[in-house]
Amino acid sequence: MPRRCTGMNRFYNNYSQFLFSRLSARTYKIPLNIDSSCPNRDGSKSQGGCRFCSSAGSGTGSNLSIEQQIRKFSKNRNEKYIGYLQSFCNMYGDTDKLKDVFREILSHPSLDGISVATRPDTVNPELLEYLSTYRNKYIQIELGLESVNQTALDSMNRHDTPESFRYAVHMIQELCPQAHTVGHMIIG
Repeated sequence: MPRRCTGMNRFYNNYSQFLFSRLSARTYKIPLNIDSSCPNRDGSKSQGGCRFCSSAGSGTGSNLSIEQQIRKFSKNRNEKYIGYLQSFCNMYGDTDKLKDVFREILSHPSLDGISVATRPDTVNPELLEYLSTYRNKYIQIELGLESVNQTALDSMNRHDTPESFRYAVHMIQELCPQAHTVGHMIIG
C-alpha cells in the first residue's frame, strides 16, 4: 500500500527523500548566481530567451560573491548543502572561468556537492571530465528538456531539439558517470 501524504497517494520518491538517501542528512540546494548567459539570449542561437525564462533567469540574481551567497544560506551545521547553479546555462561560456567557479563551489567546506542547470546543447565535455574528478562530492547535472515535441519547443522559442537532450545524457553518462542527471519538463 502506498504511503499517504496530504491526502494523495505517493507513487514516487520525492527529491528530499532522494537526497537524504544519497547524503544521509537533510540536504538543501543553495541558489548561486554566477552571471551565466545562454545561447538563446546572447544572439548565438536567438535573442530574448525562451518564453518561460524571465530576464533575470530563475535564480536569485544576487550580485554577492559566491562565498557571500553560500554564507547567506548555509546556517545549520547539522544539514547538508549543495551549490545550485540555476539561472540560465551554467556550462555555457568560458571553460576556464567555469572550472574556477566549479572548483570554488566544490572545495567549499559548507557544500557537499553541486547541481549545474544547463541546456542540453551547452553541455561541455571538458567540464564534465573536470566534474568527474570530484568523486567525494555529489554531482548533479540538470538538463532543460522542456518537451519531447519539436513543435512545442519551437513555440517556446527554444531553439533546441529532443535529440540534443539524448546526446547530452549519453555524454554525461560516459564522461561523468557518477553524476545524477535530471531532466526538466514543462507539463501542460
